[in-house]
Amino acid sequence: MYQLKNADNMEAIFKLNVDQIDNGFVDSIKKMFKQKELIIRISASEDESEYLLSCDANKKHILDNISAEPSIRFTGEEFEKYIAQI
Repeated sequence: MYQLKNADNMEAIFKLNVDQIDNGFVDSIKKMFKQKELIIRISASEDESEYLLSCDANKKHILDNISAEPSIRFTGEEFEKYIAQI
């Protein structure tokens, strides 16, 4: 994934697997940021679920929406009968 955050300041975010970092990738960065001094920050990708749940407001919104969804509870036997009807 590539996202250009701010064209004026030339800030970019790259989300990729470490195996994708090769000379071609480095050359692309050099081409994008010609004659610029760079700050390179590397961090491991955060699980999207962990990220979304890290903010209390997001977590509450997500959990409220999940609990508002209709649900059906089954015993194992009831589930087998339900599946047979579909």
